[in-house]
Amino acid sequence: MPPAISHYEKCNTLCEVLYQLLLPLPEPAIVDLTNRKPNELPFVDITKTEVYEALFSTSANTLSSLSQINYTMIKWAWPSI
Repeated sequence: MPPAISHYEKCNTLCEVLYQLLLPLPEPAIVDLTNRKPNELPFVDITKTEVYEALFSTSANTLSSLSQINYTMIKWAWPSI
């Protein structure tokens, strides 16, 4: 791609790069949540105390998951649970 010099060329370049056409999504997988599979792990109930202990034993600066929400924010929200 040649360098964009004018304002118009820069805007067109940004639109072409950032706003590309979306590819069609694949068909969603059908998930059966009612029937258990033979090799499935059993569901174990956990208490609110266990969640509290696990949550508050972590560092406040680490991220909890792919959501990029750090544990400080989750700890602040704990009283509303």
